[in-house]
Amino acid sequence: MTSPDTRRWDSERVDAQAPDAQTARAGLKLAVPDRWPGLGVSDALLWGLCQGSGKKPYQVCVDLSGPAYKCSCPSRKFPCKHAVALLHLWGQGEVGQAEPADFAEEWRRRRADRAAKAAARTPRGERSAEQRADAEARAARREQRITDGLADLDRWLGDQLHEGLARAGGRRGDELRDMAARMVDAQAPGMATRLTALADVSDATPGWPAAVVEGFGMMRLLTRAWQRRAELPEDVVDTVRSHLGVPVHAEDVLAGPGIEDTWAVLGMRDSREGRVVARSVWLLGRRTGRWALQLSFAANHVGLPADLLPGQQVDASAHPYPGRGQLRCALSAQREPQPLSWQPQPVGTAAARTAWRDAVALDPWAENHPVLVAGHLAVDDSGGYALGDDDGALPLIGGLAGLRRLALTAGRDELVAFGELSTEGLRALSVLDGGRVRSL
Repeated sequence: MTSPDTRRWDSERVDAQAPDAQTARAGLKLAVPDRWPGLGVSDALLWGLCQGSGKKPYQVCVDLSGPAYKCSCPSRKFPCKHAVALLHLWGQGEVGQAEPADFAEEWRRRRADRAAKAAARTPRGERSAEQRADAEARAARREQRITDGLADLDRWLGDQLHEGLARAGGRRGDELRDMAARMVDAQAPGMATRLTALADVSDATPGWPAAVVEGFGMMRLLTRAWQRRAELPEDVVDTVRSHLGVPVHAEDVLAGPGIEDTWAVLGMRDSREGRVVARSVWLLGRRTGRWALQLSFAANHVGLPADLLPGQQVDASAHPYPGRGQLRCALSAQREPQPLSWQPQPVGTAAARTAWRDAVALDPWAENHPVLVAGHLAVDDSGGYALGDDDGALPLIGGLAGLRRLALTAGRDELVAFGELSTEGLRALSVLDGGRVRSL
């Protein structure tokens, strides 16, 4: 366990804490010392009083070791604009060492008490025989609920194909959402996510028949793999479990072997499923050339980690989650992140397509694969952007704003982009420019 990083953060790292662009802009606007009648920092505790529209200033606290946030304002965003502003002020050198205000010290004490109680709980490795038996019984009940839920889904999929996709089109979206809710009840949230995504494909969506058939086919394959899991290799069963959303405890992953390396942080992406936000942080090992994915979840960005940001490198041991072709890892022996000091080598479009093919061969339910690819930015026949070379082109997908920023960087002969490659194309997350990682 390393000590918390209490070095001053730059504006990019501060902006990464904000739940959305509006909060980031509002926080920067509030980062004016005159608006703050009280400011201070003590070890990892950052605190301030921000004068709002009322008579009583808002009480703002930040624990830099988390980071964690607390503000007395009524905002439902987390962190709010006041916490983002406080981080900007600290990063700009406007916050000096000071004894914590009473409200900040009380918040720190409560957090320390909760941490102490959590640490006092019985470690998983020291559970009693009764506790282990209870855990095994809960796991068996969950497996049965998944089995029953997937059997219902399998029958429903068969009915859809028997009835015909065109006839079911008018009500397909509602039925998919209803079935997704049933999968949540069956404790198969991964399948629920697939159903919800497919519910957004209407008969007005270009190429909807292919998208629906492919989605149904992947769900049918996943269902059959679960039903026949006793006949499959253990690593394939672990892959099936991961796609169904069966949880794996991080401490169990960390107990397995790790891969020691210097890991370059090349991209980060947040995605939302209802109230839950998932943060994907992609890393590339300098010595091993191996990809690793650090995945975390939170409700409305609450508690999402921002200790690793694109453009950094970290010496750590990456422990892979179980499953064939799985890139998700848990990090241990993690040292303090440093600015990236080496140049990861990109591949061409042909090698990128091969990497995606190999990933699907290992895991047929894979949705994307990380690639660092060099090429020329061009406009394809449909008017969209593509990244190409002599071996072909990869269509670029994703937000228009990110693609425009990518286009602005293409004033040179070759562009090096990092992103997630899928059957739809390359979702560019960052550009490597002279050894610097520029997030899109």
